[in-house]
Amino acid sequence: MKTKGSMRLVVQPSLVVGIVFALLTMPNVRATELQERSAPMATKHRVFFQTHCYDCHDSVAQEAGVDLESLSFNISQDMETAGLWQKVLNAINSGEMPPQDYGALPDDKKLAFLEDLTPQMVRARRILSDSKGVIPLRRLNRREYANTIESLLGVRPDVSLLPNDQTGAGFDTQGASLFMSSDQIEQYLEAARHTLDLCFTQVTSDKNFKKRAEAEDQLIPRNRAYYDNLVSQLNQANAYLNQNEKPPSSFGLIDEYQVKKYVAQHESYQPIFDWYFSRPENKHGGSMIMIPKNLGMARVQLAPAPANAPGRYAVRVRVGHYPGSEDRYQYLELSALRAN
Repeated sequence: MKTKGSMRLVVQPSLVVGIVFALLTMPNVRATELQERSAPMATKHRVFFQTHCYDCHDSVAQEAGVDLESLSFNISQDMETAGLWQKVLNAINSGEMPPQDYGALPDDKKLAFLEDLTPQMVRARRILSDSKGVIPLRRLNRREYANTIESLLGVRPDVSLLPNDQTGAGFDTQGASLFMSSDQIEQYLEAARHTLDLCFTQVTSDKNFKKRAEAEDQLIPRNRAYYDNLVSQLNQANAYLNQNEKPPSSFGLIDEYQVKKYVAQHESYQPIFDWYFSRPENKHGGSMIMIPKNLGMARVQLAPAPANAPGRYAVRVRVGHYPGSEDRYQYLELSALRAN
């Protein structure tokens, strides 16, 4: 790897602000058409409940905790109401209700009930999942910001300066957790300034440098550490699953969802890593594999020598691909990271 030469460009401060605020937020959008905010079930079907359901599920009996006598016929009234209607739909569709000793429902009555209920359930789901046409203002998370900057400027920004992304149920794009504060805006501004430093550098260099990087020295230890962490997480999950007295928090786990996530991750990735570590080419080189999102991109970092030396670089690489691999996986991508 060689570097020689200079580059001088002037950057207006407003460019930093423009990039940050153009990319930082998602717009506040209001739906152009307002829909009715209710999903009513025809009240004529109360007779259906009275005839086939109230013996066990009225306000007095409430078998299995189900009270259909007090159930609102506005399905979209709230999540609890919609959830109970969903149970009704599932029970009748599957034939679970009414019980066999009460006799089967007449086909014409069952069909009429389900034909009215099914579209209203779809409507209620849309209403309850909607935010009344308003998309909350939110910032781009680290992954989105890095991908956007790279697409625009051709450099991969250092997102460690940005706020941590709080995940909800495994998702990192929930508006409620991607709130914005003045301190966070300053963090994005700082990240933008460092990113622009990668694009517009004012320096002079008249020396040549060479640096060699071995892929196996970076890829294999990194992948091994990630796999060892997967095994550790699985051991945590199994320690909880092998007993019935203590909650997940006693084993360093948040909840049941995290337990299932750790087990599923190990089941998904173990065959990949077993295959990867058994490959003979990894004894004399380093192969890149499709890897979990949390591990980041499979990359080899070429550190300039001396450190952070600016200039023009000529990069020479020796690579290959597995026979039969798809064309879309046969490419190299060069990017720059912020100098620490």
